[in-house]
Amino acid sequence: MKTRIYTTPKAGLEDFQNEDAVAVNPAGAAALLIRVADGASTGVFSREWSRHLCHNFEADWIQSEQHFEDGLENLRESFQPEITRPSALRKFLMEGSYATLLTALVQKTDATADTALQLTLFAVGDVNLFVFNRAGEPMFTFPYKAMRDFNNVPDLIRSKAALQAKTPYKIAQAEISSQPDELIVMATDALSEFLFKTVSSGNHPNKLLKMLQCKDDMAFKEVIDTFRNAEGMKNDDVAVCFLTARPDLYFV
Repeated sequence: MKTRIYTTPKAGLEDFQNEDAVAVNPAGAAALLIRVADGASTGVFSREWSRHLCHNFEADWIQSEQHFEDGLENLRESFQPEITRPSALRKFLMEGSYATLLTALVQKTDATADTALQLTLFAVGDVNLFVFNRAGEPMFTFPYKAMRDFNNVPDLIRSKAALQAKTPYKIAQAEISSQPDELIVMATDALSEFLFKTVSSGNHPNKLLKMLQCKDDMAFKEVIDTFRNAEGMKNDDVAVCFLTARPDLYFV
């Protein structure tokens, strides 16, 4: 199984201002741990918090809701952003940082190359996963099922336990199998909402193909800017991970 990851900031912003993050790591001989996070722009240190969630979330925490919660508490305790301004410190103490998060533990069902994949999924908020067949048709989505599920107040993971207690969230969970020739897409909200919007159009598979053929983040930015300017995609940071057991079908 192979992955491709891309990320780009809002139009008009520099790469260092991107508050979305994505990370992929081996989790054993035939498994991958994938994390995609979206830092909330209204908070402080959102970029640092989304990266902390992605790069430090561990595979062992994708076992149960309690393991997931314990892992998040571990990340809250270890989060130490560099604070140089008193105003930022006050905001951090009063509000903390917050982000949405999707985690996926992906395992081969057997040792062969052309094999189905087993996915264990946990999510808080509106980072979404799609499973597409070779025709570009959505076979499964998680945690959201339709464009109408998106709004301006998704559930958020806060960096302070006391603040989180005041704004509880729902943890979404799922276990699914994906066929070898399917394409899995894990994306932050702007791209996820756009995919829901266009999924019924005849050109939808072509949009996936355009993104998959990008050689780097710069080429990906050009494609996303086209979606923003010509097709009404929301101007927001974007992070996405593409995954398949058959890279020969998708990754040219």
